[in-house]
Amino acid sequence: MHTAQLHTHLVRSEELIPNMRYALRLPRIGFTTAWLPVVILASLISCTRPDQDTKTINVTSFIEKGNLNEAATIILKAQIEKPDDAKLLYNLAVIRKLQGKLADAKAIIQKALQLSPHDDLIKLFSAELALEAGDAADAWDRFHTVSESARHQARSQYILGSIYAAMRDWSQAEGCFRATIALEKNHTPAKAALAFVLAMQEKYEDSKKLLAETETVSEQSPQTIRQIAECYLALGDAKKALALASPLTSDATMDAGLWSLIGRCEMILLRFSEAESAFTRALASIHATPWTRVEYAELLFAAKREDEALAQAMEAESLLESAKTPIQDPKLYNLLATLYARRGQMLLAHKNLQKSLQLDPTQTRVREILTRLTSGEPAKTNETPSPHQ
Repeated sequence: MHTAQLHTHLVRSEELIPNMRYALRLPRIGFTTAWLPVVILASLISCTRPDQDTKTINVTSFIEKGNLNEAATIILKAQIEKPDDAKLLYNLAVIRKLQGKLADAKAIIQKALQLSPHDDLIKLFSAELALEAGDAADAWDRFHTVSESARHQARSQYILGSIYAAMRDWSQAEGCFRATIALEKNHTPAKAALAFVLAMQEKYEDSKKLLAETETVSEQSPQTIRQIAECYLALGDAKKALALASPLTSDATMDAGLWSLIGRCEMILLRFSEAESAFTRALASIHATPWTRVEYAELLFAAKREDEALAQAMEAESLLESAKTPIQDPKLYNLLATLYARRGQMLLAHKNLQKSLQLDPTQTRVREILTRLTSGEPAKTNETPSPHQ
């Protein structure tokens, strides 16, 4: 699985307190935390049965055709004879993940780990699932249980790059994605991910060049196309991003990350009605996360519906806290600070700016605003305007 949940700028984000960007979720990704599975089929294990001649149980062809239920049935039948086969459990976890059953996949892979605690492939997948669930810290811990030799493989470097990206450590993520490409030069998802992190470091020309190279590859997976779309959105080309993402909805009608991407594109294009429709579908998905709600809150703020935006942002914060999911992206606190400041609730704005800086101390503008608030100097009017002023 390659996660890819990516960021973009909010509408005229330079006018907000502070400059807000979408962070890698991770799947959701991201890159799309949305980072999502991209090359997961290559990691499927062929399982064997000990009766009579060794018989290979290979469900890859079923998965490639989208017959996930049939693939799961084959694995479940094989488990009747071998209920404690870690490889069968791994395959089943992969299928459950592809079906969008993340909780089931995590429970299954945990059992596989108990049965085969030294299997690097299972360990890597457990790290991917943790990242998909939005817990980069857990993904980091799980990744570092993998053997030293396995960490230097292309798939491992991609996963590690995704974890760094989820932690907003762009330079380290860049290094990992470059290592992935060095090990596997035609690794298209890594190239798309690298283009994204280059954009996040304002290396725009390098990002565009790599993105153009990525687009020349034929027969790209829907997940890779979506990651490319996220990259275009990060580069400010919402029309291109929307053109790439929209055709994907026919095969992913309840994909929260995809509809969130479309909603963000529509928001940037100032088509708020279409954006709200997309976010409604995203939030109706069983795979919606609290970060989906944060993005919806940003749309509401951009549409000047600030009371609703605050309610959604507070609900997202409550959901994250109740799930005990570490918040590693300051955008929620930045949004809350902006909304509280515009209501004149400067103590709450101050508190959220402090939380934001704790997550990312490199936010120079946030630090400047916080310093003024701490000294008692009133916020400048151009720091809390309407996005459409």
